[in-house]
Amino acid sequence: MAHELVVTPTAGHWILDDESSMIGYIMSYIVHYEVQIINIAVRLSCQYRGYGKRILSEFLSQFNKKTYLFLEVRESNLPAYQLYSHFGFEQIDIRRKYYHDGEDAIVMAKMGNKVPANVN
Repeated sequence: MAHELVVTPTAGHWILDDESSMIGYIMSYIVHYEVQIINIAVRLSCQYRGYGKRILSEFLSQFNKKTYLFLEVRESNLPAYQLYSHFGFEQIDIRRKYYHDGEDAIVMAKMGNKVPANVN
């Protein structure tokens, strides 16, 4: 079950659980028609089983087509990059040496809430 955990005027936190424990979550900042996804995580034992797609799909479905969504992803995090691309996010910039270890961040963005038909 995915559900909204906390929403304030500028923050949203969604979790996905199986009735007994948390499987994953999304944290974001929301200001009018702009959403910055801060973090998406899936419990290690649940990765590569479609949960990331599921929670991202449910999260995106709450926004309308005028919403601008963006995020940063580590250059080395190919699975996350592919997940975001699957949902229509496109690379718009690179933040050089963004992370504390010097790794670059790829900035990705998309307009609207359209999600692919083959989420699972």
